[in-house]
Amino acid sequence: MPYRQAKTGLFAGCWGFLQAFAPYILLAAVLVIALMKYQTVIGEYLYVFTREGEAIAYGTAKLYDTNRDEMQAELRAMADYMRTEGFGGFKTLMGFALDEDEEIVMALNLTQNEPIYGKAAQGQAFEVFRVLYEQGPLGV
Repeated sequence: MPYRQAKTGLFAGCWGFLQAFAPYILLAAVLVIALMKYQTVIGEYLYVFTREGEAIAYGTAKLYDTNRDEMQAELRAMADYMRTEGFGGFKTLMGFALDEDEEIVMALNLTQNEPIYGKAAQGQAFEVFRVLYEQGPLGV
């Protein structure tokens, strides 16, 4: 007697075999969803701003498949480049990393080489340069 096939074309015994592993499959799916929800936010768009009265200088960069250490190193390298190109007279150099939703992921005070922690403090530091970010140097 030939084996019975279900309407899906699979041997009916396959479903019984898969049902034994259903709890593990569901647990793996829940873990993947949880990990995707709490993944680390990485900023791909980097900006270094400085402003002294009417004088403005800024630099931009874009990173792909990056991590926090690489973002910090690139922001510091951009600041060093700006200092060597004659922008050393500016009192403050600020570096920001933004994600694709334009949320601040990282903020650095590059003059003092220290990170700015907390969303409120990062937002407050970015507000000084928001017009420059949104409209460019002609908007200032």
